[in-house]
Amino acid sequence: MEKRSIKKDIAIIGISCKFAQSNSPKAFWENLKSGADISQFYTDEELEALGTPKTFIENPNYIRLKSFVEGSDSFDYPFFGYTKDEADLMDPQIRVLHEQVWLAMEDAGYNVHAIKEKVGLYLAASDNLNWMAHGMLTQNENVDMFFQSHIINKNYVSTLISYNLNLKGPSYVIDTACSSSLTTVHLACRGLLMRECSVAMAGGACLNTEGNSSYLFEEGMIGSKDGKCKAFDSDSTGTIPGEGSGVIVLKRLEDALRDKDPIYAVIRASATNNDGKRKVGYTAPSVAGQYDCIKQAQRFANIDPNDITYVEAHGTGTKLGDPIEVEALNKAFNYNTNHKCAVGSVKTNIGHLDYAAGIAGIIKTALALEQKAIPPSLHYTSPNPEINFEDGPFYVNSALTEWKRKDAKPLLAAINSLGIGGTNVHVILEEATSTNKTTPSRPYQLLTYSARSEKSLTNYQHQLGTYLETTANDFNDIAYTLNVGRKGHTVRDYIVAQNGAAAVDILKKKTANNLKTSTREQYRSIVFMFAGQGTQYFKMAFDLYKEESTFKEIIDEGLKILQEETGEDFKQILGYHIDAHEDQEKINQTYYTQPLLFLIEYALASLLIKWGIQPKYMIGHSLGEYTAACIAEVFSLKDGLRLLVKRGSLMNTLEKGSMLGLNISAKDIEAILPKDISIATINTKESCVISGNDASINDFAEVLTEKEIAFTKLKTSHAFHSAMMDPILEEFKNELKEITLSAPKLSYISNLTGKVAKFG
Repeated sequence: MEKRSIKKDIAIIGISCKFAQSNSPKAFWENLKSGADISQFYTDEELEALGTPKTFIENPNYIRLKSFVEGSDSFDYPFFGYTKDEADLMDPQIRVLHEQVWLAMEDAGYNVHAIKEKVGLYLAASDNLNWMAHGMLTQNENVDMFFQSHIINKNYVSTLISYNLNLKGPSYVIDTACSSSLTTVHLACRGLLMRECSVAMAGGACLNTEGNSSYLFEEGMIGSKDGKCKAFDSDSTGTIPGEGSGVIVLKRLEDALRDKDPIYAVIRASATNNDGKRKVGYTAPSVAGQYDCIKQAQRFANIDPNDITYVEAHGTGTKLGDPIEVEALNKAFNYNTNHKCAVGSVKTNIGHLDYAAGIAGIIKTALALEQKAIPPSLHYTSPNPEINFEDGPFYVNSALTEWKRKDAKPLLAAINSLGIGGTNVHVILEEATSTNKTTPSRPYQLLTYSARSEKSLTNYQHQLGTYLETTANDFNDIAYTLNVGRKGHTVRDYIVAQNGAAAVDILKKKTANNLKTSTREQYRSIVFMFAGQGTQYFKMAFDLYKEESTFKEIIDEGLKILQEETGEDFKQILGYHIDAHEDQEKINQTYYTQPLLFLIEYALASLLIKWGIQPKYMIGHSLGEYTAACIAEVFSLKDGLRLLVKRGSLMNTLEKGSMLGLNISAKDIEAILPKDISIATINTKESCVISGNDASINDFAEVLTEKEIAFTKLKTSHAFHSAMMDPILEEFKNELKEITLSAPKLSYISNLTGKVAKFG
């Protein structure tokens, strides 16, 4: 098969949604595949409590529909920087879209405050004249009147969120009536293809602020007679109102693959048009208009309609709308009766979401493609006789069905959305076949999480545990996303675990024992401290070498340099060869110790810097100062190893010696210190290190014992930092002259002056 270009393809990399009884994409999918009908009905008592007139309650045509999103009246206003007074006045649809935009970006694995690319925002929200009237009649001296006029008006939803989250791409509010939120997807795709932004978010919201979703059934209107949306069914009488919101995150497919983003599905094409006057009236749908829109999308995608095996229809269940929509689809699919294509409507589950209807349809279809299953379209028993199912490929999918590929081709689906006034939108989706595979990772994972309060952190901790118990996602990927794809808030915590089950157990224990979290007041400076000789050991950092590819690459490069410089296999001396029988004490010989310890320190510091742990200062003891200088790019790794080999080689020619660490000040020890013993280092005001030949050090150790001065003998082969080093100074100085030195790019403290090292 000829490989096609993906230049026009758009990846769906993040999803968030909040529908009735579905507060997340996972919950939404569970309801879809189980065929859940969220329609509920008020009792007489509930209607009376709402203040419903008795004449309505007793009217058989009064449909007592109870359809609402749980918690739609709550809003974490401090999280987004609003005051309570501002939040109280803000259109609930604007509130919920703040949250959905944030959650969608988190689902995509991005910290919205850290993303550097331009992010476009394309949103829609239902008309809310009731709330605007409330806002205009409400006076609050704590809210600026001009600002109040914006937060009560859904037309400012995108720019309010773009300002709040510092999104610098296009920021549009779309109004094409019922097709608005699918139009946002179309325009977001165009913004990406025109490179007006690198990431785009599209979505919509519909919330009823009148407190009651019941309605009076009227023959010929769009409201259903029985409070059920029975799309395509012979018993259909219309649709039902619903509530909800959803946002998807989009990216050019080639960029998503490059950045290893999660991909739910791929948008192959989208198209939009208007019916014009090709219909019986302004509010009526049009076969010709819909057909043109569908064909335009198919041509843009360069696909054969026979490869599409599912269509998420607008599917309102109205006597006029469903037959016209299916007829337009039949025509666009060439009236091919040899092909079979399922059709369904999410409105049978959650009702008609008005301006958010299209986003609900595309989220449903993307999840279905990801799960390779077509959920049932509800309340279908027999076809509406006005629908021409006989002359086309379509059938209503009324049961959960495994979605199988046709001729080994990727699964293709389409979403149709129609707006009163004639704006049609058609989107073609393809399953994500080029998925990013998880690369091998370390055996233990660090999971970090944070919030703005202890209570919020506890809630998040519980949610994280629940998610880890139920998700099939890779544990390593989850840890990575938590660490780099989340904003770090003031109150934070972490766990270290080997797998999801272990993480859940730790999180439960934290919650049960009410373990304390840490609060970050401000960022603290980080200092890298590099040890000197005496900290080495056989097979040091071997686990890091096995598990961290960056660390291994640097060590291997250094060992290769040492092999070229000396002709010896330092890997064997380090103990990194499998089944090595090397003398484990050889690493303590200064000739080997110095270059190997320098290399380990350099590789570890480089790994930490790659992880984003950047030091403000560095300091190193003895050979550790060479590591600090090399990390600061004063000289190259190759030159650093060359220097340490020479340094160790020269020192190895000297008489053996010993060093003692003392718990006493240098000033106090000077009075009793023999002339042939030197003060090697002053560690603190109350501790120092002395250095000298073996005999003198051993004799002085007895003196220290008598005077009850605590000391520790260091693991060294020579009397470093003493007069015993003087014979090699000139030769080492000549070696140093051969090295090219540069100004430090990072600050480190000089052992000689105790101040930041300067160049020149």
